[in-house]
Amino acid sequence: MQGLMLIVGWMVCGAWLASKGWLGPTRCAGLNRLTIGACLSALVLQQMHRLPFDARIVPALTMPFVAFAAGTLAVLIAARIARLSRATAGCLILTVGVGNTSIVGLPLIRAYLGPRATGLALVADQGNFVVLCTVATLAAALCSGTRTSPADMLRRMVSYRPLQALAVGVALRPWTFPGWLDAALGALAAMLTPLGLVSTGAMLVLQRSSGRLGLFAFGAGLKLVFVPGVVLGCWLLFTQTRDLSVAISVMQAGMPPMIVAGLLAAERKLDPSLATRLIGLGIPLSLATTFLWSRSLKGMAIW
Repeated sequence: MQGLMLIVGWMVCGAWLASKGWLGPTRCAGLNRLTIGACLSALVLQQMHRLPFDARIVPALTMPFVAFAAGTLAVLIAARIARLSRATAGCLILTVGVGNTSIVGLPLIRAYLGPRATGLALVADQGNFVVLCTVATLAAALCSGTRTSPADMLRRMVSYRPLQALAVGVALRPWTFPGWLDAALGALAAMLTPLGLVSTGAMLVLQRSSGRLGLFAFGAGLKLVFVPGVVLGCWLLFTQTRDLSVAISVMQAGMPPMIVAGLLAAERKLDPSLATRLIGLGIPLSLATTFLWSRSLKGMAIW
């Protein structure tokens, strides 16, 4: 509970700074670049260098693809029944299929499941970005009638600093990091939660949430309840695995929509007002739903 209150506190701090005009869109963008490029990359490098590669990694590694497939199928069925426009369907595919597994997800995972969950949570986060750069980008192009290419998708992945850090961390696993480097990475990684959540809180104030209530409720329900439920169901039905790795994959699947996915929806003119509402209201709503998921998973003796 103390970790959750700290998360809320940092977000409130960011919202207050934005309301006073001290943290505008340009500064938020710069803060996000610092958070992702430096803090998250340092955490990925440190954790991927020491994380044991065993069967526990499978749930976290496969979760982003299962989550995207489940969300997309549900949206396509709903779009057929309710006759949703391609723009609205595309918006829902992006915001339901790709979650905020880093800026929001990592602090929440650590608050609910403890620091030992960080490594596997990062695996899920990096897989989530691969989904955004590949199948999610392709879906956005198909729904908007625009074009994308494998070269563009590969370029976006290769230029993503945390993925570069992951590759370096794995490549350097045979060698032990010197103490000064490990301490420096730890100091940078420690800044991820405060900087990321201050920026997130500020963006909640700066965004102008507008959209249809019914579609918002549908999208939020899919993202925060249905998708993690499908991920949990898959592990309960098809495997005997009942450990922390499953809890991490379910929790990460239930994180709110990724901000970058909302920006992609706006860029491709895929119902940007609905995307803004799902992101703006989905983040505070996820504080409650992830808490309920953590209690449910503990009650089921998953972790």
